[in-house]
Amino acid sequence: MSRAVDRLLSARIRQNAFKARPATRAGVIVSGGGYRGRTETVCEIAAAFEDSWRELHRTNPETIPGTRDAWVPVAYVQTPVTAKPKSACKAILDFHGAPTKRMDLPELVAQVAASLTDDGTKVLILDDITRLRCTAPTTRTPWT
Repeated sequence: MSRAVDRLLSARIRQNAFKARPATRAGVIVSGGGYRGRTETVCEIAAAFEDSWRELHRTNPETIPGTRDAWVPVAYVQTPVTAKPKSACKAILDFHGAPTKRMDLPELVAQVAASLTDDGTKVLILDDITRLRCTAPTTRTPWT
C-alpha cells in the first residue's frame, strides 16, 4: 500500500505545487481500516515534499517585504470529531494562527484561502476527513 500511495500522492503534490494560477486542485483520499499506517505514510510523503520544497526555494517565494514570514509548505490538521464545514475551517485557521471570532462560514472560507496563500501552503493534510458532515441530518416524519 505504501508504495502505491507514495507514487500517487507524490505525483499529485508535485503537480499541484507548480500550478501557477489559483484554482481548485485535485486531492487524494487514502482510505482503509484502522491501524494500517495511512496517517504515517501520508505525513512521511508530505515531510519529504516539504524538505525538497524548502531546499528548492530557501525562502517563501510569496514573501511580502516588511511582513512576518510565516512559511508553512505543509499543514497538518486533525479534523474535529463532530466536524462541520465551520469547525473544519476553524481547525485549519487555528493551525495557521489566524483569527476566527464572530465569522460566518463564507468569511471563514475566505480566511482559510487567504491563510493558505499567505503562508505559502502547498499541501493541506486533513486527517480523518470522513468525520466532516456537509449536510444537515435528515429528519424522518412519523408516517415514513
